[in-house]
Order: sequence, then structure tokens, then C-alpha cells
Amino acid sequence: MKTDGRRVARAEKEVQAAVADFLIKSYQGDYPSLVSVSKVHMPSDLRTARVFISVFDVPMEKQKEVVAALQKKAGEVQHHLVKRITMKFCPKITFEVDTSTTQVLKIEKILDDLAKERKASEPKDGGVDE
Repeated sequence: MKTDGRRVARAEKEVQAAVADFLIKSYQGDYPSLVSVSKVHMPSDLRTARVFISVFDVPMEKQKEVVAALQKKAGEVQHHLVKRITMKFCPKITFEVDTSTTQVLKIEKILDDLAKERKASEPKDGGVDE
């Protein structure tokens, strides 16, 4: 059976927007830092949704605590989804830490540090020997 990828992608976007809306309206101020819904993955039956959360500028252990707290509120999030989106079934939500954002930030920092080192090691007079 061929699945409609556009239908899944649209549902993922709707769930992502609804969860982000929940975080802004219902759960604001309970986080140690900026929290973002970075992506949502759903199977073709749309009955479950893995919601990936990024928590910026905090150690991984704290990120896991935020995601665990959100998981405890999954019922409230699902109730919010029922009001916001029109689907045959409300997907069962599970929250996970999105490590891809952290990895990208680490790589960018390494590249920035390398560029600074390279610039510091360049000759000050433009490299022309007399």
C-alpha cells in the first residue's frame, strides 16, 4: 500500500504548530531557557507523533528534564491538539530531545574557533616578505 507522503507531512506540520502553540499559551515561563519544537515524525497511520524538542543554552541533563516534564503533560497537549487540528484520531504524543540542533551548534562553534585560530596565525603585514 502506497502512502501519501504529503498527508503525513501536512499532519506533522499541524501537530508541530499545535504543540508549539500549547507551549506558548499554556506552559510559558516554566522552562529554564528557550524551548522549541524542532520537528515531528509520524507514521502513515497518523496514530502516534514523536515530537522533538530543542532546549537552548542548557546542559543535556537539563534538556532531558524539560522533555520528561513535557511527557508528563502529554495528556494536556493531546487535549489541546483535539481542539486545534481536525484528524480522525488524535495522535499519541511522545516527546524526545532533539540532539541535532545541539550538534549543529557544536560544529558551528568548532568552525568558528578554527577560523579565529587561522586568522590569528596569519602574518600581520599581509604575508609579503621584503
